[in-house]
Order: sequence, then structure tokens, then C-alpha cells
Amino acid sequence: MRCVLGLGNPEACFADSRHNIGFRLVELLAERCGVRLRPRLYARMAIGGLGGRRVILAHPLTCGEDSAAAVRSFFHLFRLGAPDFLIAAADPNLPLGQCDLALHGHLGRYPTLARISDTLGERNLMRLWLGVGPVPSGQEPAAFLMTPFRPEELPLAEVMVARAAMTVEAWVAMDRPSALTAVRQGGGGIAFPPT
Repeated sequence: MRCVLGLGNPEACFADSRHNIGFRLVELLAERCGVRLRPRLYARMAIGGLGGRRVILAHPLTCGEDSAAAVRSFFHLFRLGAPDFLIAAADPNLPLGQCDLALHGHLGRYPTLARISDTLGERNLMRLWLGVGPVPSGQEPAAFLMTPFRPEELPLAEVMVARAAMTVEAWVAMDRPSALTAVRQGGGGIAFPPT
């Protein structure tokens, strides 16, 4: 079993914010699985099938560093290990439309990721960074993340989420060594053949 956790802010006023792009990804994956996200274990979650495997799709109902409570619940209840998790989060340092699947490297500007990492006892978590930048000059990244997409940005944001969903589906379908090989060969992302 794998777990895809999309990060964001559960407060209604931030529903359309850049910060919540991880939530949108989880919602799209749930639609593709034909399942409905419901409140459970500190998160809105569902269990469905992707890539021939069972997968937990979730986004926390807790804010910030408290999101680790949901991860802790999944970790214990479903007996998951760190390699079974993929964390999807907005990255203001990546341009809008760009995704980066990474195992190593920075934990971004998310103290939440550091807390989740500590909860799982693993620094090398699979992370799917979803580009929502660039941050306008003079604006703080944290404040920028809480702003909504401009109308002209929405089509590209939706294309990015669809592409990210393909990446997640490929990651779920692979065993860990194959997934890591694909990440390395893709230069940080899973490489897809041209269509």
C-alpha cells in the first residue's frame, strides 16, 4: 500500500490558494479512482486503486506542523513505512507548471515536511514539488502561497496537476527500486515517453 499526502491549508478562505495545489492533486486522483474523500484520522482521505495497487489518498485537516498527526495515524494504522509515502506540496521557487519529483534534497520552506520527516524517522521522503511561482519581487513567499491563482494562470495550473497525477500513478505502480531508478533517469522527475 502507498500513501499520497497533499499538503495545504484546510481553512475555507484558502481553498483556492496556491498553497492548496497539493489538495487539488489528491482530489483529482480521488476522482480518477472513483472514490470520495471523507474526514478520518486528522485528514480527508480515501482508499482506492492506482497502478494496480491500493493507495491512501489524503490531505490533512490540521494546519502546518500538526499535519504530522495524520501521517502518524497512517503510519501506525496501515503499517506503512517512509518509502510508502509521497508528499505533494506547492513550491514557490519553481515556475508555475513545472513539477519536480525528488527523493533527496531540500525540505522546502515547509516546517511541516521537517515534522513529517521526524515522525517517519526518515529524511529522504519522496516529494512532489508543484511549481506555483515565481514570487513577485518584494513579496514574502509565505504570503504569496496564500494568494489565489490569477484567472490566466488557472489553465496551466490544471495542466500541471494532471501531469503530476500521471507522475503519481507511475510512482504507485512501481516497486521502490524501479521508482528510484525512474526518478534518477528522469533527472529528478519520472520520465514519460513522448505521446
